[in-house]
Amino acid sequence: MTNVCEQCGGELWKPHKDHPEVMLRYIHMHDEKTMREILVIRENVPGMDDEESKKHGRIAPSQEFAIRRILEEHGESDGALLADDMGVGKTVQATEIALRGGFKRGLFIALPDTHDQWVERIYAQSEGKIRARVMNGTPAGRAQLAAFLAGEDGFFIAGSHFLVAQDFESRPVPNPAFNPAGGNERGVHPFLFKRHKTTNPRKGQVKGQLVLRDRPEAKWATIVHDIETPDGGEVEQVAVEVARRFDMIGPAAGPVYQTKSIHLAVFRKMRNRKRGPVDLIVFDEVHVVANKWSQGRRTVLSMRDGAFMLAMSGTWFLNDPDNMWSVTRLAWPGIDPATDEPYIDTNHDVWKTRWMERAPVLDEDGDPRYSPGGVALVKTVGEKEPGAFIATLPCYIRREASDPIPPAQLVYVDPSPAQAAQLEDLQADMLTWVMNWEGEEEPLVTELPPELHIRLRQVTIAELSFDENGEVAMADDAESAKLLPLRNILEKAWAGQPVAIYTDSKIGAHFIARRMQRAGVDARAYTGDLSKPQRRELKRAFLAGEFPYIICTVQSFGVGLDGFQTVCDKVIWISEADGNPAVNAQAIRRFLRPGRLKRRVAQQGEDGQWREVSIDDFQHARLVMRGTVDEISLQNLIHKQWLIRQSITIAA
Repeated sequence: MTNVCEQCGGELWKPHKDHPEVMLRYIHMHDEKTMREILVIRENVPGMDDEESKKHGRIAPSQEFAIRRILEEHGESDGALLADDMGVGKTVQATEIALRGGFKRGLFIALPDTHDQWVERIYAQSEGKIRARVMNGTPAGRAQLAAFLAGEDGFFIAGSHFLVAQDFESRPVPNPAFNPAGGNERGVHPFLFKRHKTTNPRKGQVKGQLVLRDRPEAKWATIVHDIETPDGGEVEQVAVEVARRFDMIGPAAGPVYQTKSIHLAVFRKMRNRKRGPVDLIVFDEVHVVANKWSQGRRTVLSMRDGAFMLAMSGTWFLNDPDNMWSVTRLAWPGIDPATDEPYIDTNHDVWKTRWMERAPVLDEDGDPRYSPGGVALVKTVGEKEPGAFIATLPCYIRREASDPIPPAQLVYVDPSPAQAAQLEDLQADMLTWVMNWEGEEEPLVTELPPELHIRLRQVTIAELSFDENGEVAMADDAESAKLLPLRNILEKAWAGQPVAIYTDSKIGAHFIARRMQRAGVDARAYTGDLSKPQRRELKRAFLAGEFPYIICTVQSFGVGLDGFQTVCDKVIWISEADGNPAVNAQAIRRFLRPGRLKRRVAQQGEDGQWREVSIDDFQHARLVMRGTVDEISLQNLIHKQWLIRQSITIAA
């Protein structure tokens, strides 16, 4: 192989940064204005163990086994579930399967933030012969969608939400009382309108009333809509402002139509191709369609006609064993020729009865709950025998990361006086008194146990209040017992080091960022409400060392992000995703994964000589508020994580 790129003259073989004696192979991917240098993971070398293979940029023996085993299912069950732990290298394995399997037309379904990584990996492993084509909402992405629908060969990449947007359409629900031929009574409209399902005094919502949407354009004229009430009583008169000019958008505040999703079956229509829509589907992070009613799952099933399916996720059924059925039915929808029976039971209830431990749903008095039809409600509490169902799957592969997540350092704090008062009020009366925007006390009412739990968790971050819009918030001067220990860790224990700070609360993330900024510390919040360009810029700036502290919501930072492990090995948990150890594990793996930061320190050897060596110094700490839901959540997370690991590892 040549050592020089023909396009730019750059070197393609370079020494390993920690092991200069090892030469690694790179490939240059040139675009119009940019060049990306990508490491090529070369073929497996027999006799070289996993650790040595990683050091030499080679496919590890365990990866090679998985690649060959999965390819054996091509033409057999035509499905595989790669459930490797995060950081084991699922992307490389999937790419090798696609290339070695001789697939001509493949679809890679992945989170949008990982599309570039997939393009680079396919390009590198094919030695620059294949550039995957990304389908998305841009003009270029829509051109690739047109090519995909036209049946062109190649490897295509898309997000599940984008595919669903092409396959389903939202349409207004027709009003059965409306006569298109005319003669309708006053207040009868062609479509049904949305109405509030619950009453929320703070938001001005009343059950049964119309849902109105604000449209704050200028130059409005007011008209009145007549809308029939649900019970057939008096006609409601709803004042609506509409644009005076024909070229202005309106109304400013009008009723919202009820809608329903229509399955257009866009991808099913490709079945007129001789070989079907595609011959390979790789679904990364398949847990995003774990819900059996998921539209994304229906879309993928419509393309399964004869295609080989590789489903991938280290947390493929999330925290609910019932989700095992939907994911495995997606991977193996066909009939086992050996038994002439479906690989997976076609009926979910039959499957649950066979494999899952069920228990009645009880009310507060311990009595069974019933559906409106009088059927006793039951819930899944676990598997009858952990791992028994997974052991029946045609091709299930699970390997643990060589570096398991270490236990977090627990730092206990007591609530501040204001936090303690709000916690006591919420637990006793399901309401507490908070300050509104005008500085007056106002009741914060929690109507349902789930909302109560959310508020209790938010108060463990900081004292709650209302903002100028009447929304629950954390004021800049709110009391927070977790800020002082956070500061001590940042300034003393981990002084001078980049740190990621996790919370499951968006308002909590922004509150912490504001308080740190007020103290002269450059900290920035990374939350799900940021646009994709904003998230990309935050990532770039943090990796470049332009600011030291990034405060992330666990849900927005869990998957699809790589590179953070190269600059940061310290994490602090302000709060975690409650009851969801899978999401928390995904989040911590953004920093605890291959390629992570190694610190150079002086170390004395057995010969008495001092040498500079690389060490792994990853640490994470969890701030826990005593006597609150923090402690309960921690216990629940530990128990649930133990149950999940029993299922996913015992049969692997």
